[in-house]
Amino acid sequence: MIDADKLRAQIVEIASGFVGACGCPQYRDFMTEALGFPIDWRPFRVVGGRVEGVSTCYIFALNVLRLAGVDVHNWHVGEPISTLIAGAQRNECWQPYEDGCVPDAGDIPIIGRAASPHVCVVASCDGVALETIDGGQVCTRSNAGHDGTGRQAIMRRSRTWGDNGRVMGTRTDQVIGWVDAGRMRLR
Repeated sequence: MIDADKLRAQIVEIASGFVGACGCPQYRDFMTEALGFPIDWRPFRVVGGRVEGVSTCYIFALNVLRLAGVDVHNWHVGEPISTLIAGAQRNECWQPYEDGCVPDAGDIPIIGRAASPHVCVVASCDGVALETIDGGQVCTRSNAGHDGTGRQAIMRRSRTWGDNGRVMGTRTDQVIGWVDAGRMRLR
């Protein structure tokens, strides 16, 4: 039986192992492994009012949980991130943001606006710095087999944990809450 601390460490180890994966042609097998299946490899963007490509933040987090042995559902195209929140609420492992409460390693925070949230995996959080492993990032490299077109990538991110449930990185985002790894159900 795995305890909560070991599960947290396992989630972080799995997520960390995929840092650097991206949708550039030479790295697609690694990215497919990180996501659990191949995706539309076009860069994620809106062109003429239509979405092209796929954002991978949610898919990556779900696959990391699946690989760690957590009981999660299978993602499908068009599924909103609110599905993750609803499942965590049903399984009693959802932690809405509260003053003085911060996520721990292995937790899955949802940040941003409810209409367009972002999902990541916590590597560490001490109430001042939030270190995460994030899918849904953009590969802009144009060397070593990267094509520089902005395909989806998995990267480490650092944010400052601020007051009133806000985190600051390249922009300021509201913390909606997080899936608490210490209360997740295993398969």
